[in-house]
Amino acid sequence: MLSKLIEGVSGKMSERWTISSLAPALVFWLGGLLALAQKHGWRRPATLPSADSIETLTLTLVALLLILSSSALIQRLEVPFLRLLEGYWPAWWPFSWLKRLGVARQFRHRAAMLKTLETLRRQEEGLRIPFEASRRRAYFYRQTVQPSSAGEAGTAEITSDEASEAEREYFSLLCRIHEIGTQRAALERIYGLMPGDEYLMPTLLGNILRVAERQPQIRYGLNAVVCYSRLWYVLSQEARQELASARTTVNDAGQLCLWGLLFLGWPLYLWHLKALIWTIPAGALVAWFAYNWLCDRAAVFGDLLVGAFDTQRIKLYQTLRWPLPETPAEERIRGEEITVYLLGMRPGSIDTIRLTSPAPTAPADGAKG
Repeated sequence: MLSKLIEGVSGKMSERWTISSLAPALVFWLGGLLALAQKHGWRRPATLPSADSIETLTLTLVALLLILSSSALIQRLEVPFLRLLEGYWPAWWPFSWLKRLGVARQFRHRAAMLKTLETLRRQEEGLRIPFEASRRRAYFYRQTVQPSSAGEAGTAEITSDEASEAEREYFSLLCRIHEIGTQRAALERIYGLMPGDEYLMPTLLGNILRVAERQPQIRYGLNAVVCYSRLWYVLSQEARQELASARTTVNDAGQLCLWGLLFLGWPLYLWHLKALIWTIPAGALVAWFAYNWLCDRAAVFGDLLVGAFDTQRIKLYQTLRWPLPETPAEERIRGEEITVYLLGMRPGSIDTIRLTSPAPTAPADGAKG
């Protein structure tokens, strides 16, 4: 009886919940149970209830209810928690002070990256001439010391040791240039995730998403925050699936990060300070891993978002029956007009979304939706 009931409950639960959402809750409560057992001692009960007893049924249902309710609560807190991780903090102290510190840190970090990129560029340019010289010398030595078809040594007075030394120098410079190029590529990728001074956020996650939000407006005058919900309806099914999958992964990473932070509090929840020995490292490790995973997935989602505007924005014009731009210069003006139109704003309030184009003109005849 109990096994059939659990099977039915599990079947219904699987329709709404996934392993990715329930597993962190299960691990969280198992960690709390472990801390509770550590606090009160490891005592085995004298008798264990049978598998089909009412006690086992009650405990199982309570455990399922606890896991499901906590997962549902974390899902409700997911959006505000992600907003906090992005750096959208309250305006009052000390959050305003922390935000200024975070923005200043990101500014210094970006300036340091730019300085490092310039240093790497100069190093790479300085190695180009010696690298080309060593490459030609190694090739010349290799051809000179090769035995002739009759098996005799080459005629030039160059030994095999000199040729080997030239090849070692060539490969050493080649490896160094490759190493510098790899460092530059990694730094350029991170630097590309940093917005301008005016739009810097106090966290890496906030800067990654801010860059993705700003790109459609910079290129086409379309405010991504305003236009994305309308663009969604004209996207192809494949594009929707890709964006939804990327967003789900971002949400899962955010939930995992929140679970890791909550795991740090078990010693306080139970007032058992000895649990600090293992709960703090475990929770911090999970939160650190989840945040890095979150930033990586957010970058992927941002690329997909920008790609959707790059390839599907014309459908938005056509669906809204808005005049299509004829030139790239005109497209930005049209995009700003669409942003204002979708917001239902007065032309005088255009500055609230940081647009600087003239007041939008009325669409041509037959262009209104």
